[in-house]
Amino acid sequence: KTAYEISACLVGSEMCIRDRISLELFHNFTLVHDDIMDNADLRRGKVTVHKKWNKNIGILSGDILMIYAYKLLEELSPKISGKIIKRFNEISIQVCEGQQYDMNYEEEDSIGEENYLEMIRLKTAVLIGFSLELGGLVANCDKKTTKILYKIGEMMGIGFQLMDDYLDVFGSSDFGKKIGGDIVSNKKTYLMIKLLEKSDKDDLEKINEIKKSKDKKKKVNVISELMLKYKINLSKTDEKFLEVKKNGSNFLITLDSDVADFYRQKVKSSGKDANKYISKILTKGYE
Repeated sequence: KTAYEISACLVGSEMCIRDRISLELFHNFTLVHDDIMDNADLRRGKVTVHKKWNKNIGILSGDILMIYAYKLLEELSPKISGKIIKRFNEISIQVCEGQQYDMNYEEEDSIGEENYLEMIRLKTAVLIGFSLELGGLVANCDKKTTKILYKIGEMMGIGFQLMDDYLDVFGSSDFGKKIGGDIVSNKKTYLMIKLLEKSDKDDLEKINEIKKSKDKKKKVNVISELMLKYKINLSKTDEKFLEVKKNGSNFLITLDSDVADFYRQKVKSSGKDANKYISKILTKGYE
């Protein structure tokens, strides 16, 4: 939502409403298919489409959302439609590449930090980056501004995904999806990468054994207890998360244009501090 709000600040809500809806439909298409691939039971506290009905309905529902997303772009001005659809396609391909990396990594014993960060950049962050960039493209902003807008959103997306990983293990029932789902699926999250880095030989053997277990509850308990043992506390101690949070919190400084002032005033008028607002997004999720 917040990424779309920033985009709307650039051109006015009426001018970019169809583009915003298009992005949201595309985003939901990716989530419906992602839930099928992950065999997820819950999404945002609700039963997932394929669980409520079946996988075939889930696949078709995702497909039609993607088609409608592109259909909404038919009404773009001819002056900007070409570059926007081209960029939309580039981002769509990257999202699918990120999802494929995510599935590939489930079968690997370990991956490096940089591999993981590139995977979440593709799977999650590029779409959030495009959400901001799109407002600039619709407003026909200069290339420098649209690039900065994209990088701001990309950083927000990486921070969001890092926190999402953390909440998947240590979140409450209010999180909106089943706690421990990443552990059950053997996902190579940032927390798991750090756990494998810090674990001693005995605990590494324990991790390798429990990964094969069919007992989901035991699997989640063993891995989460080891994370606590090695103080894998993303929100307080991890340098990478703090770096992302800092960059996201201070993003307005990088925009040398009226866009930054416009958004700052919009946030200020609602009684919020702009930088603290972005920091909150990175640490607690989108409103």
